Amino acid sequence: MGTSSSYSAPTSGGWPTAKGVATRFARQGGLSPGPSSVQPQQVTGAYVAAHGGATSATAAFGQSAAQALGGFYSGVASGGLAAGLQQIGLGGLVGSDAMSLLSSLVDRLAGPGRTLDEADARTAMLAVLQREFGDAETFSDLEALYANGLDSDAVMGITEQFIVEYIYARMVQELGKQLQDGALTTADACRVERDLQAFIAATVKLEMARTDALTLEWNGPAGRQFIAGLLEAAYGQLGA
Repeated sequence: MGTSSSYSAPTSGGWPTAKGVATRFARQGGLSPGPSSVQPQQVTGAYVAAHGGATSATAAFGQSAAQALGGFYSGVASGGLAAGLQQIGLGGLVGSDAMSLLSSLVDRLAGPGRTLDEADARTAMLAVLQREFGDAETFSDLEALYANGLDSDAVMGITEQFIVEYIYARMVQELGKQLQDGALTTADACRVERDLQAFIAATVKLEMARTDALTLEWNGPAGRQFIAGLLEAAYGQLGA
């Protein structure tokens, strides 16, 4: 956790409003029961509006990392961890320890982090994979996690987790200066980000039951369309 002040969001359109709402939310230290307090939905609503709505917010962001993650776990579901790694060109890592595998997967699935989108994707990917790997230390530990297989719902759940983390990472990237400067203390800044993240996680509920993750062509046009639809739905919920 930690805000970013290295990026300056635009200064036109709805961005001044979004920045002002984020600053006021940070200044009050996050969630507050007061009748005139700023609520997380006001921050996310102003943020999505600054992007021009859910469709524009979706178009502004890359989606390849979400496709890559879904494709990887679809491979794991179909043939196990070793098969999933072979499918994405990391077969040489079969037998590696969990830490090495985690690092290589973030690099392969999210990219090197040269752009803002890749940097946010890496942050989100790391959060999701750390959660997935849990306390696993060896390759055998990781294989045991998936010994009973993964179904379509499990793969979709992992993908949804990534989208939530990705949206949060991008929001903090773009409004980080306001969140950091508005907070009165470091503890407040941490609480502000935690409250925002919790709100996003609780709000984004994506309908994915109609898509079979194990047959979806994740890295093709169908995969791109699927992820774009999920992102637009997520931003629509946050902007409501």
